[in-house]
Amino acid sequence: AKNEEAELKKAYGDENIEGLKALINKNYDRALALANVGETSDSEDYKISAVYLKAMIAADQNNKEQEEIEYNRMAEVDSEINDANEAKNEKVALRKIIAK
Repeated sequence: AKNEEAELKKAYGDENIEGLKALINKNYDRALALANVGETSDSEDYKISAVYLKAMIAADQNNKEQEEIEYNRMAEVDSEINDANEAKNEKVALRKIIAK
């Protein structure tokens, strides 16, 4: 599990993986703080991951307005996402992977 976590941190950024762990534990303030730090990264992948994390935090809190904002931001920062609907589908797929 440690090797897997190290690989995830390398791919998505330490702050984003720690933020995801905080989200899983319903520690929303910590998760959001870590996502904010991840978003300041020099790595585009880490920045994109941070916006995805923010969308998952908003969804977990049932904050539809903030969730919609993050979906639109995902479409802006991730060149592989064309619009907010595609971002929603991507987040659903990501949550299924995380739930495993």
